[in-house]
Amino acid sequence: MLIKADHVRIGDVILTPSNSKFRCLKVVSLPKKANSNTFRCTRFVKESTFASGTKYTHEEFNLNTEEHNDRVSVNLSYRDIWLISRENYD
Repeated sequence: MLIKADHVRIGDVILTPSNSKFRCLKVVSLPKKANSNTFRCTRFVKESTFASGTKYTHEEFNLNTEEHNDRVSVNLSYRDIWLISRENYD
């Protein structure tokens, strides 16, 4: 279901476009300021190694939120937000 940033709640699993791919995020906290749309979310990050031995991390799409291992602040202003699942049904 397509929703607006005003309707996002803690515990929601959302899908947002980012450049040429999608990001699967789980909302951990709501914005602190009244007119802000910056949410704190979790995501899945994987560590890989170049052939030269240099390590780097990159975000991978993962719908299983139990495997998310990183937190990030995401501004959801003017973005399409798809609600995948909602934990809290208040």
